[in-house]
Amino acid sequence: MRIVSFGTSLSAGGGWQAGLRARLREELGADIQVLIHAKPGANSDWGVETLPNVLELEPDLVVIEFAINDASLLRGVSLARSRANMVNLVMALQAGAPERKIVLMTMNPAFGLKRMVRPLLGQYYALCEQLATELRVGFADLRPAWAALPEVRRAIPDGLHPTPEAARSVIVPGLSEVIVAMQ
Repeated sequence: MRIVSFGTSLSAGGGWQAGLRARLREELGADIQVLIHAKPGANSDWGVETLPNVLELEPDLVVIEFAINDASLLRGVSLARSRANMVNLVMALQAGAPERKIVLMTMNPAFGLKRMVRPLLGQYYALCEQLATELRVGFADLRPAWAALPEVRRAIPDGLHPTPEAARSVIVPGLSEVIVAMQ
C-alpha cells in the first residue's frame, strides 16, 4: 500500500511517518510505503497547485492536512476557500481512481503567538470533520488525543510543531486506527 502524507510542515516532518509505516505493516501484514508531499508554510491553495505531483505518486491512500495553515491570518485562506480547495482535492484524487482512499486529518492545537494568528483554528478543524462526512472519506480527528496528552504545551515547544516523540504518540495510533478501519 502506498500512502501519501499531503500537507504542511506537520506532514513534511514531525517524525511520525516511519512509526505509521511500521504500525500499519504490523496491523495489516502488508508492504507499506509512506511518501511525503508536504511543505512548511503550505496551505490548501498550494495543495491544489501541486496535486498533479501527488497523482504521479499513484497513491492508494492520501492523508490530507492543511487546516493548521489555512487558518493562519498570515498565510491562510478563508473558510469558504478552504472548503472549495478541500472538495477539489478529494474529487480530483478520486477521479479515475474511485478505490483510492482519502483521510482528512486534524492535527495538534497551537499555543502562544502561533495560536493568536490562528484564531479560527477550531472552525477549520470542524470543517475537516464536516467535509469527511459529506464527501464520505476517512476522518482522523486527533483533537481529543492532543487534549488528553499530559503537558501538551511541553509536547509542542514552539507553539505549533510537536516534538517527534509527541507526534508519534498521538498521530500514529489515531491515524493507523482510521486507516485499518478503512481496509
